[in-house]
Amino acid sequence: LRDELGFSEHGAARPLQAALASAGAFACGALPPVLIAVAAPRSVALALVVVITVVALAVLGIVGARLGGAPWPKPTLRVLTAGVAAMAVTALVGRIVGTAI
Repeated sequence: LRDELGFSEHGAARPLQAALASAGAFACGALPPVLIAVAAPRSVALALVVVITVVALAVLGIVGARLGGAPWPKPTLRVLTAGVAAMAVTALVGRIVGTAI
C-alpha cells in the first residue's frame, strides 16, 4: 500500500483530531445565528437568523469551492440546498414537538 498508494504512518487518520476539528467548526458555524437569536428583537429574530444563516451558507459554499479548486456555483448551490433543507426540517420538527419558550 505504501508504494502503490502512498500510504504511510504520517498520513494515518487521527480520529480525535478530526472530532475536535468537526466540533470546533460546528460551534463556529452555530455562533452567528445563536448570537442574532439572543441579541435581536423578538419580532425580527427569526427573519434575521434565516437571512444570516443563508448568507453564511453561501459564503461557506464559495470558500469551500475555491479551496477545493472547483468553480463555485454548483458547490455553493449544493451547500445552500442542504442547509436550507436542514433548517426546514428543524423548523418542522419544532412545530410538531413545540417549543419550551
